[in-house]
Amino acid sequence: MVKLPKETGEKPVDQISKINGPLEKGDFLGPKFKNFKKILYWNEVFGAKDFWLGLGQEPFIEAGCRVTECYATHDRRLLPAERADAIMWHLRSPHTFYIFWMLESAQYTYADLNTYNGVFNWTMTYRLDSDFPRPLVQALQTHMEVDIYGTCGTLICERKDEKSCREMLEKDYKFYLAFENSLCVDYITEKFFEAIKYNVVPVVYGLGYERTQIPKGAYIDVMDFASVQDLASYLLYLDSNDTAYNEYFRLKFSG
Repeated sequence: MVKLPKETGEKPVDQISKINGPLEKGDFLGPKFKNFKKILYWNEVFGAKDFWLGLGQEPFIEAGCRVTECYATHDRRLLPAERADAIMWHLRSPHTFYIFWMLESAQYTYADLNTYNGVFNWTMTYRLDSDFPRPLVQALQTHMEVDIYGTCGTLICERKDEKSCREMLEKDYKFYLAFENSLCVDYITEKFFEAIKYNVVPVVYGLGYERTQIPKGAYIDVMDFASVQDLASYLLYLDSNDTAYNEYFRLKFSG
């Protein structure tokens, strides 16, 4: 059983008398409060850690709330933020900068980022100024042979065996399709930078490659071609012309 008559703000070990059975990860309140709505006071109101509302379940009972299965605390060890149903804030500290961190492109955040306007001071994202394109691949396959590995294709090369995959890639292929899953400014991921390390010519699809330090002639940009057929024709030309093909490696290793 859990003995929590009233929160005191002490350490969780002082508030929990005895617990029968395992707790869920990070749920120091115990099974009794599993279905309670949990509220976390994030900071203080002029020194009051409980926002002058009270701690634990008692304030909701004493106030005659229609729903009393609620629990309030300021102790983040007792209630980690990710376990809270609601978090209450007072004023933010004037010396604290809020930083928004994200690696994915805006297309794949599945959230309206406009709702955060005015909340964050700085951003830390892929942009330098702080649909995985399967149709394109399928169109390219109508003009030339394209092998697809992973969940999108029929071929397999385990990521955990990177050395063997790299050896296979350099031995069996001349080109590597390094396509980004979103066309967003400066959204260039490991797909491109990993491909640059291989002894193959990367064929890239995205926005902002010219702003990297990789020489333009070290890769082939899909955006430079008027059609997929034009791209396929150029790749087939390079496949049959070793001199023109090897020029990409000269620029890559000299740039």
